[in-house]
Amino acid sequence: MKKLLLAVVAVFTVVSLTACRRNLDAFEILERSHEAQIGANVVSMTSEIEMEMTMDMGFMTLNFPMTMALQMENENRMRVAMEMTMPGMDVFSSVVYFRDGFQYTEEYEFGEFIRNRDSVEMVQNDEILQLFEINEMMEIASEMVERASAESLDNGGYRLEFVYNLDGVLAFIEDGFDFPGMEEFTEMMDVVDLGADDFSMTTIMYLDENYLPTTFVSDMMMTLVVEEDGITIEMVLEMTITVILGDVRINFPAWMDDLDPAVEPIDLVGIWEWDLGGFIYVFNADGTGQRGFASIQLIDFEWEIVDDYHLYIDLGLQLERWILTLEDDRIHITDLDEASVAVFTYIRNDDFVFETVAETPDDNDEIEE
Repeated sequence: MKKLLLAVVAVFTVVSLTACRRNLDAFEILERSHEAQIGANVVSMTSEIEMEMTMDMGFMTLNFPMTMALQMENENRMRVAMEMTMPGMDVFSSVVYFRDGFQYTEEYEFGEFIRNRDSVEMVQNDEILQLFEINEMMEIASEMVERASAESLDNGGYRLEFVYNLDGVLAFIEDGFDFPGMEEFTEMMDVVDLGADDFSMTTIMYLDENYLPTTFVSDMMMTLVVEEDGITIEMVLEMTITVILGDVRINFPAWMDDLDPAVEPIDLVGIWEWDLGGFIYVFNADGTGQRGFASIQLIDFEWEIVDDYHLYIDLGLQLERWILTLEDDRIHITDLDEASVAVFTYIRNDDFVFETVAETPDDNDEIEE
């Protein structure tokens, strides 16, 4: 299943990499769009993949419909949903939310909902963001496109259409296109009989007057023939990908809050050491505290917990707001005001030994003999 999903993502990326050097109008517009996206830092989007695979084995035909949907508010707030029907089985559905450094999963299987929450590692989140990096998707691969056209719209925007050719797509993949899922997709292409008449792929892209993409829709169809154990299997894969860029606000369900245990102020009182070592937080019961590297002078602050799991730290000239969770003598904090994926973890260590820094005597001090 994981390999199939990665292959779908890989195909999605191939569809998004569109350009044609033989139509300079379309090429120039696409180049300007790429530059505009870099300046605008386009992130927020919704997308949906509708896919159906039909397997004809002569004596039996099986259908595998699947849908995937993505909502991205920013790099730290996302929703990814998948629903799939397997022959002879109930519908399987899964929804994954990413919010403030944590991953929340809801799966429906065998008539039961299973929900859990896990901390999102920075490396894992970077890989997720790579899948949806719009600028990277817009890199140019002219060999993939059979023909292209560009049309100016009445609202000042543009409509671009790209029709792909199979040889160009396969050559682009064989040249070492590095993306998650491509190895599985390449292996599948090596064992199937796929001709130009069995493949079609078209992308229609809409840009606004500032060359920023607003919508693109890709349709793909492949007919694959595989022989295994003397049985000929014909697989027809149909897929439509729709992406809409624009401001997105995700409505997170209430059950996610139930998985975020409330943190009482008394739970935080004590000494907490960064899991990478050296940096500490000291929370006192009177709402004061200190933080910094233990071998250097600590910085004073005042603190309070707001709305059960928001940690406010007042440094005097600056107020920091953090998402706070407590798990088995570990606290995890994520910046509430920054679109950051970084999660910092601190471990309770009330026996922490502070190093004493020797003071250098002042020249005016009298030295007793």
